[in-house]
Amino acid sequence: MTKENYKEKQTEKTGNADNEISQDILKTHWDKAITHIEMCIDDYVPVYSQMLAIRCFEQSLEDMEYESEVHYANSMEIRIGCLYSPHYIWCNRGVNGIEGSVSTAAGFSLTTSSMVFCITGDLSFFYDQNALWNNHLKGNFRVMILNNNCGGIFSQLKGLNIPDGIMKYVEGRHTATAKGICEQNDIGYMAVRDEEELRISMAHFLIEKTNRPIVLEVFTSPDDDRQAFVGLKKMIKSKF
Repeated sequence: MTKENYKEKQTEKTGNADNEISQDILKTHWDKAITHIEMCIDDYVPVYSQMLAIRCFEQSLEDMEYESEVHYANSMEIRIGCLYSPHYIWCNRGVNGIEGSVSTAAGFSLTTSSMVFCITGDLSFFYDQNALWNNHLKGNFRVMILNNNCGGIFSQLKGLNIPDGIMKYVEGRHTATAKGICEQNDIGYMAVRDEEELRISMAHFLIEKTNRPIVLEVFTSPDDDRQAFVGLKKMIKSKF
């Protein structure tokens, strides 16, 4: 049923006046729900995870006085980014694939004097690692890689019921890191493995002035990433 047909049906049943009242009630409930969700997002402090890394990044970026543009790759990164970002987000989500996420942001950084950040998952980064091969890239380009050694979103999709022996292929599990890639391309590199390191390295990631890009690789556990996301959903549901 189209939106127009639905409105016609409602008008036939209740009349225009009653329909307007129903819409006002719906809007009131909707606005109340949005307020509760926003409060949950603000109050919820996730465990050390991809969610915490993005939360830390977005909160820290608000304190910066320079102009910035933020690109998110697809999958979990853009989902979490939409939770915490108070600004416009650039992303490759429309093409529904992992290709070109880093290259898009890298090219963008060459056209502006603003700081350009790319938040990407590990699989998307490794697929597009040659974006860092470009020797024209400058210090205004920063990449945060959320590396949980797999495509973690696949374990959060309901109904797959895939045995663990096969799931590792679906998730693309690996043990790769970006350190060697950065070294061969003269890219600054920092690695993070816990919350304390995250907060210290995040300051350098956002503030340090360089002539070449910087990569911040945040290593997390897919189980902790899943726990963080589930925890937020449970908190939101508890408010209704």
